Amino acid sequence: MNVQEILNISKQRKARTKDVIKKIVENIHKKIRYYATLKKESCTYIVPPIIDSIPVYELELVLNDVFKILDGEGYIVAIYGNGQIDICWNV
Repeated sequence: MNVQEILNISKQRKARTKDVIKKIVENIHKKIRYYATLKKESCTYIVPPIIDSIPVYELELVLNDVFKILDGEGYIVAIYGNGQIDICWNV
């Protein structure tokens, strides 16, 4: 095993984490649309431990990235350590 193989493992893990974050944000957007059609102004999303057969190993990192994305889109977001994300769009 050489250094390049080790570096590739790290790159693959980062790529999987990005895919997981993208999927979580897509799921949150779907939930927001659904709740908006019900005339709600907020919703809660709980990050599952496995997404598309990929375990969420670094939950804190994933939550921070999801927070940055949603906050940048203008939502009011609260993140909790257990994987719960509260989202409000009544600004």
